[in-house]
Amino acid sequence: MFDWVAYPINTLIKSLFDFEMQRIDRATRRSRPCPFRVELLASLERTLAFCHTGNVAVLATSLMGPLGLSRSVVTDGFPYLDATIFHHQSITSAMTYGFEILPQKWPMKGLYPAVASRRTQVLTYSLKHFMVSLSLVTT
Repeated sequence: MFDWVAYPINTLIKSLFDFEMQRIDRATRRSRPCPFRVELLASLERTLAFCHTGNVAVLATSLMGPLGLSRSVVTDGFPYLDATIFHHQSITSAMTYGFEILPQKWPMKGLYPAVASRRTQVLTYSLKHFMVSLSLVTT
């Protein structure tokens, strides 16, 4: 049962990662990854962690709730991703055409976009790393 439930998550994680790496390679590694795709990837990884452990503590509800991921795995045991965040109408077409995420559809937490990777960034790097704004960086 676990393999059957986790397969679509693994497939989506791999597709998302491969697309982002190809995009960065085409830009000769000067391009930064899309922060929305990174957060979507973090949410999918947390969903996979839930499939492995069954522990609801891994779910970042401020982001995963509006995306449908946390509610669906807790209620039904099967992950569901609300495809309205994508420019395309289905997840399959979003995978085909590059996971184009609409920023205006991204879940918000207060005045800021919701994230699933905050704790990881703070533990791995620092709070200063997490709080940096690309709008302040000059290139």
